Amino acid sequence: MVVFKDQGHQVIGLDATPAFVKMAQQVSGCEVWQQSFLNLKLPPKSFDGIFANASLIHIPRAAMVRVLKDLKRSLVSNGAIVMSMIRGDHEGYSAGLTHNHHIYEYKITLYLY
Repeated sequence: MVVFKDQGHQVIGLDATPAFVKMAQQVSGCEVWQQSFLNLKLPPKSFDGIFANASLIHIPRAAMVRVLKDLKRSLVSNGAIVMSMIRGDHEGYSAGLTHNHHIYEYKITLYLY
């Protein structure tokens, strides 16, 4: 968040954990919303871009398409989603977190401008 803010972007963070929201606010000086990917309440057509680095791996496979559609709805026309995933062949749950390690069969179009 700090890097994007330092480049002049208006940044809003998102995390499901209250302690991480508070920490991100303190470290970045940015607005941070407490929300889960599984229950997003993002305003429609409001963001130029979404940067999801190693965060979508925590979404169960059964919910992935719905979550991606929720994120897409929050983008302005020609907005971009930049994300990273882990390649593998399984989904698991450990230490309270869901981790996806599988080959996605979804067709996802990313518009990068």
